[in-house]
Amino acid sequence: MSLLLIPAIGLTTVAVVWSIVLFRWRRVMRLGALAAVLALLLLHQVVELLRDGVMGSASLTDHARVLPDLALSAVALAVVVFIHRHTVRARRNSSALPLREPHWQALVENALDRDIIVILNADAVILYVNPSAQGLLGYTAEEVAGRSVFTLVHPQDESRAKSAFVEGIQSPGPAAPIELRVKHRDDSWRWLEIVGNNMLGDPDLSCVVLSCRDVTERRRQEGDVQGRWAQTQQFLNVAEVMFVALDRDGRITLVNRKGVNLLGYDDETELEGREWFSMCLPPEQVPAVRGVFQDCIDGNVKAAQYYENEIVTKDGRRRLIAWHNVVLRNEAGMPIGTLSAGEDITHRKEMEQELLKFRLGIEKSNEVVFLTDVNGDILYANPAFERVYGFSPEEVLGQTPRILKSGLMPTETYTEFWKALLAKQVVSGELVNKTKHGRIVTVEGTVSPVLGEDGAIIGFLAIQHDVTKRKDTERALRRSEASYRQLIEHATYGIYRSTPDGTFQAVNPALVAMLGYDREEELLALDMARDLYADPNDRQRMVKQYEGQERIEGVEVEWRRKDGEIATIRLSGRSIVDNRGQLQFYEMLAEDVTERRALEQQLRHAQKMEAIGQLTAGIAHDFNNILTTIMANAELALTAVPAADVQLRSDIEEVKDASQRGADMIRKLMAFGRRERLDLESLDLGTVVAETSQTLRRILPENIEVDVAIQEGGGSVEANQGALEQVLLNLASNARDAMPSGGTLSLKVGEFTIDHDYRRTHGFGKPGQYMLLTVSDSGTGMDARTRARVFEPFFTTKPLGRGTGLGLAMVYGLVKQHGGFIDVYSEVGLGTTFRIFFPLSDSTVAIETAADVPDIPRGHETLLVVEDEEGIRRSTQRILERYGYRVLVAPDGQEALDFLRDHRDEVDLVITDVIMPRLGGIQLFEQTREDGHVTPFLFTSGYAAGEVIDRPSLAPDVAFLRKPWTVADLVSKVRENLDRVEG
Repeated sequence: MSLLLIPAIGLTTVAVVWSIVLFRWRRVMRLGALAAVLALLLLHQVVELLRDGVMGSASLTDHARVLPDLALSAVALAVVVFIHRHTVRARRNSSALPLREPHWQALVENALDRDIIVILNADAVILYVNPSAQGLLGYTAEEVAGRSVFTLVHPQDESRAKSAFVEGIQSPGPAAPIELRVKHRDDSWRWLEIVGNNMLGDPDLSCVVLSCRDVTERRRQEGDVQGRWAQTQQFLNVAEVMFVALDRDGRITLVNRKGVNLLGYDDETELEGREWFSMCLPPEQVPAVRGVFQDCIDGNVKAAQYYENEIVTKDGRRRLIAWHNVVLRNEAGMPIGTLSAGEDITHRKEMEQELLKFRLGIEKSNEVVFLTDVNGDILYANPAFERVYGFSPEEVLGQTPRILKSGLMPTETYTEFWKALLAKQVVSGELVNKTKHGRIVTVEGTVSPVLGEDGAIIGFLAIQHDVTKRKDTERALRRSEASYRQLIEHATYGIYRSTPDGTFQAVNPALVAMLGYDREEELLALDMARDLYADPNDRQRMVKQYEGQERIEGVEVEWRRKDGEIATIRLSGRSIVDNRGQLQFYEMLAEDVTERRALEQQLRHAQKMEAIGQLTAGIAHDFNNILTTIMANAELALTAVPAADVQLRSDIEEVKDASQRGADMIRKLMAFGRRERLDLESLDLGTVVAETSQTLRRILPENIEVDVAIQEGGGSVEANQGALEQVLLNLASNARDAMPSGGTLSLKVGEFTIDHDYRRTHGFGKPGQYMLLTVSDSGTGMDARTRARVFEPFFTTKPLGRGTGLGLAMVYGLVKQHGGFIDVYSEVGLGTTFRIFFPLSDSTVAIETAADVPDIPRGHETLLVVEDEEGIRRSTQRILERYGYRVLVAPDGQEALDFLRDHRDEVDLVITDVIMPRLGGIQLFEQTREDGHVTPFLFTSGYAAGEVIDRPSLAPDVAFLRKPWTVADLVSKVRENLDRVEG
């Protein structure tokens, strides 16, 4: 035997044993490799044999000796090949072992109790289940064999199971897990996690194997967790504030429904996982808010309590949010993020701004006024709220109007009330409320939605009027006919009952007196629409408006009194119907609000005129400074121009005259603004009018007749004669322009009494005795719009260039300075009548005549001129130096004060403007007196004296020179004050 054959035989033997014992595919491959090696050895021996034969190097005996080795090697090779083929076939057939094979069946049937092995054919019919099925589902293998697997699946999961099966059999190999509900033998349902393996492509198997695991308990636990989470989400979603949770990186991990809506998104999935700061904040606020967030994470408790910042919605709008923050921690106590509750306070901030606008106008109102935010929390209540309800403003802030509920009104009333408000409607009506101390009050009023810039409701404004007294009267009227009659007879309101066709059935004495009638029968005989309403159609319109309504509240109408005057009446009451719902009559309360409405109109007019007066005073002051410079320099120029230069002197005189006309205009403006101080004396108004009428006859055209009627024995008035003459001249001039073709100017003087009735019907006047001056013309008259503006400065109906519009404005101001009243009545084509009321005077003061102004002497004293206008300062210095005075100047009070402190005894008189920068003239005077100086002062100003020097620190007879002044005015006033000091 060849030495090479021995190892081959040994290796072959080992390979055979190895294949039998270890039976692995990997070993089969190794057997194949070994067989290949043996084949190569055998081939090698054959080649050697042939080579020796060919070369003749071996004998026949040698050849015979090698033949057994060849035979044994061939046999070994054949055995290895046989074992290899058998091993490969066995490995291929091992996956298709029948169920009766002991080792495969033991593996399946001894699976874990929670694992069920199910074998199906291509039609989903059960071929086999392992014993675990009985323990988990209660079925034996015999009970389910031959059934469709879908008969065990829950109906709601059946379509999903079939889809998964169809998809699985189309793709060989394992499929994705699926969870289904499978019916237990006791009719309960169990959740199984099923993994399918498609082996239909293997001809030895041709089945589908399902590996099933019971996950019922896990699903139950997951359901509990999801349920608790869903419940938490529901709690958060119904909250009226937004909730936002952020992780440590500032990414959104949770946002509730309120937050989603407030940010303008459709679903929380658009937000979750996104970075909060870059997505939901204005860029300029990101650093500050990041700092607060980091403070929270770092444990800063104060930062976690409260913070306000803006957020940006999806569509770019901004909302202001008030945040309350808490830190979220894990089980180890480490911070993992924040949870913030945010309240939208945008509307509240807007309401606070609105509140500032309302507060000034309603603090003094007699009506109850309060303001709430959109949630109904009270933001503001005026003082009348406390007077009616007893709650101080501090007590009701943050409360809702529910604290006023009396419990006496149906819930439906509040429901309808609130529904109308949310629809942005203004709601009017009556409420029965309760005060702080439990007293029941009835109020009527309105509630109006307050809208923001975007048109959304940001709050509500309520205005209420306490009608408890009136409602008490109405309730008393319903108690009995006797008490009803008694209350009617003594009521201060007008009360009546009328039929639908407008006939009075009953009226009380108050209504009779209100309308100026003497007896009830006179009213009962009237047709309301024809005889009572100023416009007969008004009643029909009101009846139609309130048709079908039980209550009629706060309707204002115009009625005609017996004397023809129109009165504004406020009506409230109810409609009375019979059992069939047919209207029988109206029961109404009537309140005369003519005086109230007239006073309101007068107040508005007075406020307007006061504002115009303040404006004109400011204009006059600045213009007076300009005129002073012009007039002073014109006079200085005249002194420097030779008498022979007639043309130049004439030009300068024209400048002086124009300046003087400007000064006269300013005086008229000052008179309108009541900035002039008039010297009043006791005068006989009739005498002044009679004397002035002679002047009027000379200056008016011949085609205008002057008719004078003066009551004898009339009282005297406190007045300024020059002002009275100016009033008459201006009114006469106005009448002349209204009568271009001639006419009659009537002047009447007589005593007149203003009583409460007159004040109620006309809306002005303080009750008392007056002298009435009536000036009437028969001219073209005025329409309503012209009458409303007739006293405004610079308002005129004359063509451009004719008239300044200051005449009647001056009349208005002069009358007001006398403490009087002026009224105008005019209609187009019917002329105009002015009625002027002067209060009667009980004293008599002798009239003093003005003395001639003596020649102005020169002086030598030292004067300090303090004036901020450089032109006036320079002109004053030149004028006074020409009259021999030593003049020092200062541009303001502070520089003058510094000079006086350093040169205490050098100045004999200080001439100072009143209003200057840094330190005014009055302040300069007061400061020098505090320093102990007694230097006399002469004040000058473009304002009237009473407006600028009425100070307790000044003497009543303080020296004052009003701008614009002339040279004579200035030098005379200076000399007068120096002589008074020296004397």
